[in-house]
Amino acid sequence: MKLWRENNKDKIAAYDCAHKEEKAIRNKAWAAANPEKVKAKAKKYRDSHKEKTSERRKAFYIAHCGEQKLYSREYNKKNSKKIAIRMKRWRDENKEKIAAYMKDYRKANLEKFLQYIHERRSRKLKVIIEKFSSREIFERDGWICQLCRKKINEGLKYPDPLCATLDHIIPLSKDGTHSRVNVQLAHLICNMRKSSSLPEESAMQIKQYVMQSSLQTTNRGRTAPPAEPASSEPEEFPVV
Repeated sequence: MKLWRENNKDKIAAYDCAHKEEKAIRNKAWAAANPEKVKAKAKKYRDSHKEKTSERRKAFYIAHCGEQKLYSREYNKKNSKKIAIRMKRWRDENKEKIAAYMKDYRKANLEKFLQYIHERRSRKLKVIIEKFSSREIFERDGWICQLCRKKINEGLKYPDPLCATLDHIIPLSKDGTHSRVNVQLAHLICNMRKSSSLPEESAMQIKQYVMQSSLQTTNRGRTAPPAEPASSEPEEFPVV
């Protein structure tokens, strides 16, 4: 049969063209009766023609961008529960894959990820949220820690204790806002020591920490005092 098809391609093409509607109806009926076979055949084709399939999809999306967005929006509204179940099943089946992807993403986009964490906390606490980047605040504050007033090394990355972090002056847990006027630059260690304290409560803690750090730095270079020389005279014992 295969050999006959190869030798009679023109005849088959002519027959298909003459009976186009009949063939379409027959194929549609067969697909409705054999959905699993159709899926398996389509998957096999996609796996063996990945680049071709990807290019065709991309070209189709570019040509029908507006229609696709509208269709996707309407489909998602009508099938929200179905999509949620499918996504949950996929997440449960691909936990390790998701964890590895998220780990790589955090490393490559650390600043963006930390910004997302701040905004997520703000949304959960239902406080005012402004859109801005951490680097915008760091440059505004001149890379000076606003808690200990010391210079921050721009090259240090999280989780180094002396790296740059975004601190909420009035904490989110105490009705502070995620806005430019309520954020400042701080060392990670200073930020952690401040925790959820208000500015007047945290000022003394940070001051004590800075004084203690300075004292340790000063004493680090000092040597221990020389031991007293041993006496050459014989030791006297008490007479009993």
